Amino acid sequence: METKGRKLLAISICFLLVWAVLPLMEAFGKESPIVLKYGGVNPEGSWPEIYGHKLWRDDVKKATEGRVTFEEYNAQTLVKTPDTWRSVETGIADVTSATHVALPGMCPLAEVMALPFLPFKSASQASGILWKLYEEFPSIRDEFRVHHVTHFVIGLGNHIISRNKLFKNMDDFKGVKIRATGGALAPEQLKLLGAVPVTMPVTEVYLNFQKGVMDAVVGNWDFTIFTKLYEVGQYYTYVPINGFVISSLINKAKWNSLPPDIQEIINKQSGLWRSEQLGYQQFDSAFDRAKKLIKDQGFQMTEYTVLPEELQKWIKVSAHPLWDKWVKDNTAKGHPESRQILDRVLQLIETYKPGYKP
Repeated sequence: METKGRKLLAISICFLLVWAVLPLMEAFGKESPIVLKYGGVNPEGSWPEIYGHKLWRDDVKKATEGRVTFEEYNAQTLVKTPDTWRSVETGIADVTSATHVALPGMCPLAEVMALPFLPFKSASQASGILWKLYEEFPSIRDEFRVHHVTHFVIGLGNHIISRNKLFKNMDDFKGVKIRATGGALAPEQLKLLGAVPVTMPVTEVYLNFQKGVMDAVVGNWDFTIFTKLYEVGQYYTYVPINGFVISSLINKAKWNSLPPDIQEIINKQSGLWRSEQLGYQQFDSAFDRAKKLIKDQGFQMTEYTVLPEELQKWIKVSAHPLWDKWVKDNTAKGHPESRQILDRVLQLIETYKPGYKP
């Protein structure tokens, strides 16, 4: 009996040892996650993060089953907006979403998407169009060669918010001070319409709009809600006034260091469909969110959509000259394909329908 008891004790001890050691063996055998530093410019919880950039990061984490995760630095705590491109190129951040309004001249061919009054049907369509251009034109890919690009988003400046008037025809622009956004050509666009363009940092817009330093502001819903311009202006003129490019970038060396299966998974979470999706989520769907928020807070909205025949007059006066200037300037810089790129954009606006369905 004594021998039998010793055997049972030995067996019990063995089971206890196995039970204690197994978690350690699993921990040692488990692959450590790949941590990518995300340098974001928007606050955590802001619309661009919730409905845009964070969707991609969360889907990458889920698709890789936690093998890739992100160390997040939002609200410019790691990099400032004008430094996003350079920060990823140098490895300060591994991943960022760069807003090209703050990077003038960095990717002049991709900035075709920021030309005034391109009649995009939606931000989803515009975002998909830039991805198609990126695939079709080697010179556009070359502009991004120092990075790995996961997707693009095109934000659309789709309304003019004013304190005291709607803009129904070009006479309504005469002498009106309007804050310009959307790239280097935006002030010239407003000037050709007869307005007086005003430029200033985002942080100064609300107070100066309130004080009457400018009478109106070119906006998109992310911008109008974030800056709370709806508290000051109640007149909304809907018109596809301009676009701006946002590119999602990964440091090239970091990308090349990732295991091939991880690269494949990230690629499946990127590209054309992701560009379309985030164009919709961040910008197209923002219209309903914004209207609800504004009305729930008790502010008035007087709305007007510019008639198609009137819009054509605006395009002829203030867009065609700047389209031609863009072609001429880039051709002179050694890009004879500039006219072809612009013509391709106009063709795709007419024929391309996004495959993404919300």
